[in-house]
Amino acid sequence: MKKLLFATLAIVLAFTLSAVSTIAAVDRDLNKVVVSQGKAYTAFGGYIENPNYVDTGDVEFTDGIITTEPGYDASWYGFQISRAQEDAEEKLYYEVVIDLGAVTDGLADFIFHTENFISVGIDLPSKVEFFVSDNGTDFTSAGVGAVTGTVDDATATYNTVELLLDDAVSGRYVKTVITNGDMNMVFCSEIQVIQYTSEAPVESQPETTPPNTSDDIAIFLAIVAVSAAGLVVISRKRA
Repeated sequence: MKKLLFATLAIVLAFTLSAVSTIAAVDRDLNKVVVSQGKAYTAFGGYIENPNYVDTGDVEFTDGIITTEPGYDASWYGFQISRAQEDAEEKLYYEVVIDLGAVTDGLADFIFHTENFISVGIDLPSKVEFFVSDNGTDFTSAGVGAVTGTVDDATATYNTVELLLDDAVSGRYVKTVITNGDMNMVFCSEIQVIQYTSEAPVESQPETTPPNTSDDIAIFLAIVAVSAAGLVVISRKRA
C-alpha cells in the first residue's frame, strides 16, 4: 500500500513541477486584479518645489485613483527635468519602483497614466519601459509601452502608456523607467500592474475538513494538497 502511495505522490509532484515551470499565455477573460494597488514604492525625479506637483501622502502612484482630466493640480505627480537622471545615451529619465510585497506570478499588463499638455510644458514621455525583479537589484525588462489615446499638441489630452504581454512575467519589484520628452515635465497619476487569474477571492473559498483516515493516508493527502496547490484533487472510496 505504501509503495502505491509514494509512487502516486511522485507522479503528483512531477505534474506540479511541470505546471509551475510552464508560463501560460495571458487570458484577459479571467478575473482582473490590480496587484500594484495599495503597494509601497520609491520614486525618483519628482519636482518638489511646487506643492501641487508632489506625491500627496506618498500614495498617488498606487492609490487606485486615476485622473483623466488633463491638468497640473495635486491629483497629478510631476517629474521635472532638473531632477532627472541621465542614462548612457545622455537621455534624461525618471524611475518608480513598486514593491508588490512578494514574488508575484502572472504579471500581464503594465499601465502608466499620463497626459500631454504642451502649452504648459507637460509632454508625453519619449519612452516608458517596465522591468521586473525578484530581489530589487537585478532587473529584467518586460518591454516598452505604447502610447494609447488621441495625441494632439494643440489641446490637452489624457493618455496611457501600456505594455500588454502575451506571456506573463513574475517578480516582486516592478520598475518603471520614464524617459523625458521634448518639454520640461512629465506628469503621472497612477501606475498599474495587472494580473489575470481564475482563482476566487480567498475569503470566498470554503473550508474543508480532512477525512478521518489512517496516519499514512492522512500524511499522504496533506503532502499532495500542499504540493499540488489546488491543481490536483484526489478522491478515494472507503474500503
